[in-house]
Amino acid sequence: MERTRRSSSVKRTRRWQTALHYLILTVVALFFFLPVYYLIVGSFRPSSEVLSGLSGFVPTNLSFANYAGVFDHLSSDATGHFVQFALVSIVVTTAVVAGSLIVNSMAAYSFARMKWRGKKVLFLLVIILTIIPFEAVALPLYYMFSGQRDTVIIQAIPFIANAFSIFSSTRSSWTSQARSKRPRGWTEPGLSGRSSKSSSRSPSRHSPQWPS
Repeated sequence: MERTRRSSSVKRTRRWQTALHYLILTVVALFFFLPVYYLIVGSFRPSSEVLSGLSGFVPTNLSFANYAGVFDHLSSDATGHFVQFALVSIVVTTAVVAGSLIVNSMAAYSFARMKWRGKKVLFLLVIILTIIPFEAVALPLYYMFSGQRDTVIIQAIPFIANAFSIFSSTRSSWTSQARSKRPRGWTEPGLSGRSSKSSSRSPSRHSPQWPS
């Protein structure tokens, strides 16, 4: 009887803790969603009421005039056409995403699974490049591609190869490779009360290592 009461109290406590966690997560999510909501509502309001303080959260005087004004303004050769800008954005996005998947994944695969001379040095350079912001290399790229400044190439090529994507993909490949080498019944130390004998004997043998 005492054990039943104790288990019921533990379940009740866990329910309250879960409810509290969800309440906190909901408040935090609403806090981060409010600026997005403010932008969406403001896009449908007149320009004079966009920056109206807290009253901007109230959806009043909504219309599609701002969106219609974009199409009306971008409808001549002097200003450019909206369809042309949208098409360029689609082409650049597709080129960057497709190129990044190919280049970054192939580079990460070579760092994680292949053995070749100078791999450690180049991987160290990749880690260093993750620290350098894009603004530091934007000006040199501007002069390097001086002949292609008004083309789609200059908008896509500098963003295809990404050092952080190469590093994160390489690390994920190490983790998956280490997990595939674990013996049957191996568990993460500290995640379960029962761990296999093989994990207690040599846990570092199955953890991700620096590329050799």
